[in-house]
Amino acid sequence: QLVAGDRVQPRGQRLVGASLRRDGGRAAYAGSVADQPLVQGVFWRDVVAGTNRAIATSAGPLRYFGDVNISGDGSLIAFTSNFVPEGSTDTNGVNDVFVHDIATGVLTRVSSTAGGGIADGPSTAPMLSADGRRVVFQSAASNLVADDTNGASDVFFRDLGTGETILVSQRPRDGRPGRGGSNRPWLSADGRTAAFLSAADDLVAGDFNFDADLFLATLPEPAVADSDSDGMPDVYERAVFGDLSRTGDGDFDGDGATDRDEFVSGTDPKDPRSVLRLVIGGSDATGSVLLTWRTAVGIAYQVQRGGPGSGSWDDVGALVVGDAAMAQVEASPGADTVFFRLVVRAR
Repeated sequence: QLVAGDRVQPRGQRLVGASLRRDGGRAAYAGSVADQPLVQGVFWRDVVAGTNRAIATSAGPLRYFGDVNISGDGSLIAFTSNFVPEGSTDTNGVNDVFVHDIATGVLTRVSSTAGGGIADGPSTAPMLSADGRRVVFQSAASNLVADDTNGASDVFFRDLGTGETILVSQRPRDGRPGRGGSNRPWLSADGRTAAFLSAADDLVAGDFNFDADLFLATLPEPAVADSDSDGMPDVYERAVFGDLSRTGDGDFDGDGATDRDEFVSGTDPKDPRSVLRLVIGGSDATGSVLLTWRTAVGIAYQVQRGGPGSGSWDDVGALVVGDAAMAQVEASPGADTVFFRLVVRAR
């Protein structure tokens, strides 16, 4: 289907670049507005609904929008532009990197200082992780991190959950920028590994070829951002519910388990059939009972036994790590009345 332009052809519309969500359901692109070549912008299209929406636009022959990249889950769109958002104090007059949240409509300038200040040089080439949580980009700015004195383009990583910016193209001995420019960043889908080109000869030992090389960098483990303090990470809430409107105490599917508890236990908070239940089977000739439950991948479970009013619980069997299959633990209740419970280790 035609993504940009009118029903016949994109009359007078100049396209700069495009990006597609991994399932093809959403597309993002940059270019000019049809029949208005001086109005540039970034747009996204709901491929299923067949609708287009403008994310950012600005008039003028010197305005630029490009380097469009949409996250794998389609929640965020990154792009490069020298436009000035409404209400912004951006006066550097060069390209910056922006990220737009489709669900909330919030536009964030990523290429900024630690305190949110204006970059003193141009930034381009953003790439998002699949969940939209992390972004890498290149920048000639010297004030995005401390001690950036190499006077060349560097590659940076930004955690959109915490707002932290980290220099990727750094020397291992002191964490300062390499002795040469770095560019063309690429980010793995899980946001853990970045690749980039660099002419620096001091990023690794023994680099004597006097030419640009391809480097891989392992990025820090992502911090878990929970901006509304409801016990559910922001990334999880956006992926499951589309926004951050849930409080954690609600029960979206009405199955008796709160949304927060379903996150912790790995069940689906939008499916009433998906709920954590410990089923106690009948006793055998030895008096043992069989305890069963369905596990979720990567979640750790511990069955415990306790007497009424005792206030103490003892582990029954070993810790079970889920693999989406049914788990079973055999237990001996003994002569007295006992209770069993299933403890889930919080994620």
